[in-house]
Amino acid sequence: MNLAFLISLISIAVIDAINPSAIFMTFVLLGQKQSQIAKSLVYVFGIFVTYFCIGIILLLVYRFFGNSFRIDFSWIQNLFNKPPDWFYVMEFIVGFLILIYAIFFYKKSYSKPKETDNTKPVNTNTLLSVLLLGVTITFAELPTALPYFGGISTIYIANFSLFVSLGFLALYNLIFVLPPIVIILIYYFNRLNFDQITKKIRVVLNKYNYLLFKIGFILLAIFLIYNSLSIF
Repeated sequence: MNLAFLISLISIAVIDAINPSAIFMTFVLLGQKQSQIAKSLVYVFGIFVTYFCIGIILLLVYRFFGNSFRIDFSWIQNLFNKPPDWFYVMEFIVGFLILIYAIFFYKKSYSKPKETDNTKPVNTNTLLSVLLLGVTITFAELPTALPYFGGISTIYIANFSLFVSLGFLALYNLIFVLPPIVIILIYYFNRLNFDQITKKIRVVLNKYNYLLFKIGFILLAIFLIYNSLSIF
């Protein structure tokens, strides 16, 4: 097995796992009065099964009709292997603008968390309704699941057997639902301190997300400017 393939697949899955709606609904379900853990697990199960079934269909489409959908992307490869001079000029300009924005214009925006939660309760009276909720939300978000298509393409290009491909697809989907599962585990082992833990997580995110984004912008700008100077 190619290590590069595994790293690539896991990286795509981790990016795809940053799913605000799944994380938000997990918090909502855990905040209910009855069957919090059961409803949360059923909700995550609904997401996993739906996403996995969609992945199986797409993977089979790739395997049986992939040759009909192949597109020539050689022009993109040629652009990055032997870019023209104007490409370096544009790269320098973009890098310089990003650097100026990061240093002088990217400001920290902080909004004080509200003490009251005005979120309307979700209709989750039964486990079946929670399961259907997970299925519905997964289908609704499918048009935005670009990383998933990339992950399935990565599995298809690796040219494994169907059984092995399904195993990697299951691994991808397990990583995809990992954040809600981690939240449920935190709730299970620290039920009494769950609210304090979530508040600390929100404080850390509010405190450091600005700094991380600012550093990320600056590093990206330096990379673009440095790479553009290779023309000389």
